[in-house]
Amino acid sequence: MLYTLGGHQANICSLANHNQLVSSGGDHGCSTLILWDSRTWTVRTKVQIHSAAVTGIVDLQDSTHLATVSYDKKINIFNFRKGSVVLTASNSKTGIACVALSSDRQRIVTASLDNTVAVWLLSRDVIIKKLRELR
Repeated sequence: MLYTLGGHQANICSLANHNQLVSSGGDHGCSTLILWDSRTWTVRTKVQIHSAAVTGIVDLQDSTHLATVSYDKKINIFNFRKGSVVLTASNSKTGIACVALSSDRQRIVTASLDNTVAVWLLSRDVIIKKLRELR
């Protein structure tokens, strides 16, 4: 083992690697997303992103955004350059357990605790429009 990283106030439920960052999602009790700089292993960003456990994280492979999912029934699109949520979606009656990105990078796939898998169209135009509204 090379390093032990600390920063969450509860169990860690999810991990993802992207570019020169590693992200970790905390359990209910802190519900935080921490972005670690993988060159220095220091905290780059720490934000409470959900109201329940962060159960999945996926890099949207656009050099700017992550999708996070949670037992709070939400999908958050997080701009890791600005450190803010730019879009939230929910269509689940129960918590969301995990998330994946389709190979064509056009869809997000989520699995929920109600035994369903949902496929979401990932519209870069919607994200860009939302970013403009936040300015």
